[in-house]
Amino acid sequence: MDAMRQHAGTGLPGKILPYFLYGGSLLLSLGSWTARAEDFRVESSIYVGEATEPVSRSLTIFRAGVTYDHLLADHEITVFDPARRRFVLLDTKREIRADIKMEEIARFCEALRRRVLASKDEFLRFTAAPTLDVSFNDDEGTLTLADPLLKYTAWGEVAPRDRDWGAYQQFMDWYARLNAFTRPGTIPPFPRLELNAALREHNFIPTEVELNIPAQQWLGGEDLTVRSRHILRWRLLDVDKQVLNRTHECLGTFRQVEYTEFRQVRKLDAQANQN
Repeated sequence: MDAMRQHAGTGLPGKILPYFLYGGSLLLSLGSWTARAEDFRVESSIYVGEATEPVSRSLTIFRAGVTYDHLLADHEITVFDPARRRFVLLDTKREIRADIKMEEIARFCEALRRRVLASKDEFLRFTAAPTLDVSFNDDEGTLTLADPLLKYTAWGEVAPRDRDWGAYQQFMDWYARLNAFTRPGTIPPFPRLELNAALREHNFIPTEVELNIPAQQWLGGEDLTVRSRHILRWRLLDVDKQVLNRTHECLGTFRQVEYTEFRQVRKLDAQANQN
């Protein structure tokens, strides 16, 4: 995928948007669906610069140890199944699916780290082994990770003691790695992993995250500000049952392909959207 691919219809460089974003058989019917204490949902929206309209919206459902991430207004569903050590990518337009092992993603990210450490670009080298000053203010509900090359600011609250959001933390880590794997040319995931580690250390759930990057030649020579907003509900809604049932149908009926074929189809779609 071209490193400077524009996200379909948004004008946002493809290397930014994907970077900023995150038991039982997947084929079982949800006919006996009952909400569990550990099931919850997160609605997310991403904004660029001073824009008031989001360039991307998603719904992420955490259900029985499996995570279902739906890019709204798109044809892409990502299923994270840590018990089976895999991601399943679903293309609902082409009705195809591809599985990617977590071990394959981990190997890719380690190789990526070695490559960017050897880069001539200062910013890329920084992303391989970022050193960020961490500041947490419980009273104001803010967490900041800063360096002259990159700054994260997160607003939110400490997680309730009676809630376990470990599944969310695990998904955020692996989704950052997955984006590096599936979208070559995006910012390496390691700064985002540092933010995730700080969120985990302070048991801090973000409701808004802002990424600021001063002008970098690698990013087109302009300052960049990207914001994400998150609405977390500690329970599933009735509509989520329909979403999950549809996803399980896709998992059971879509044609299985190798990831290389899946990627090529998505690449052709992206190119068609640019024209």
